[in-house]
Amino acid sequence: NKGKSKSKLKKNYVLFSKKIKDVELQSKLEFKLLPELREWIQNLTFTKVEKKIREEENLTKKVEQKNYPEPIVNPELIGNVAVNVARENNQNNPVKEKNIILKVENLSKRFGDELLFKDLNLEVSAGEVIGIIGENGSGKTTLLKVLVGFLNKDKGNICYRFNQNLLPLELLRKEKSYFHKLIGFSTQDCSFYPNLTVRENLFFCGALNNLKSEEITFKINDLLNFINLLNKKNEPAITLSSGMQKRLDIACSLIHEPKILFLDEPTAYLDSENRKFVLKLIKLIKKQGITVILTSNFWEELKEVCDKVYQLKDKALLEDKALLEDEALLGAVLLNA
Repeated sequence: NKGKSKSKLKKNYVLFSKKIKDVELQSKLEFKLLPELREWIQNLTFTKVEKKIREEENLTKKVEQKNYPEPIVNPELIGNVAVNVARENNQNNPVKEKNIILKVENLSKRFGDELLFKDLNLEVSAGEVIGIIGENGSGKTTLLKVLVGFLNKDKGNICYRFNQNLLPLELLRKEKSYFHKLIGFSTQDCSFYPNLTVRENLFFCGALNNLKSEEITFKINDLLNFINLLNKKNEPAITLSSGMQKRLDIACSLIHEPKILFLDEPTAYLDSENRKFVLKLIKLIKKQGITVILTSNFWEELKEVCDKVYQLKDKALLEDKALLEDEALLGAVLLNA
């Protein structure tokens, strides 16, 4: 029954975070569930050291160190069709696609009769920082949600790196253990729980990403040092400044060490000092080898941290070269943002 109650509680909080947008209602509901959630977190805290931590991860590392001629894919979880797709993708252009971690082809999305973007194409190499700029309402947030699978696309292909191959998002989502590790997403509005402490929020996010309790405990202090919030770990998130809350939200999206981190306007509503701190964090995240895709209304910030910048305009993505060559266009972007 304990396992069922934990699973039910996790599901309740996932639904809670997605569907409840009214702040007052959120606070009331969260206050009622808070003792139950705290008890669940405490029960997850390890009481003995396990002999083997993440045996599956260790096995995967050993397998990946070998030079296999065939793609390393689990047919039971992803299906034999994935192997064929991977082989076909690699045969098309194996040299060019060797370092690509995300490939988007002819991507389109509409809400009802409104077309947000059409036939978008994007290639992102591992370790790059990619910026997307555009006017408010141009579809930047929607684009990120489609890329991570929160929203369904209407047309096109989204492929992510899986070992040696590029595989469709739909297939990768069936490989839950890998997909959880692949993506981190920090939304524009912070998605942590205000009445939980900083440490409890990080622990909860780690548990939702299927990390072992001892693994989470080990990572929390490192993350708190990284975002400079170690001295705030036992304080409720609601008491933090907006800049600290943004740092906590980014840390929650990093707890499982994703390969790609999506940041939706991470510096929005922050003062200049906190903006500088967030930009510094992005540079440090890049040094760790994590690919970053972020949106912003501030060209100068994107120019400082990004390897490439794209503009989402008139339902299409313009490459950074067009932006750099057209100062008038840049001015229009900034004025209308």
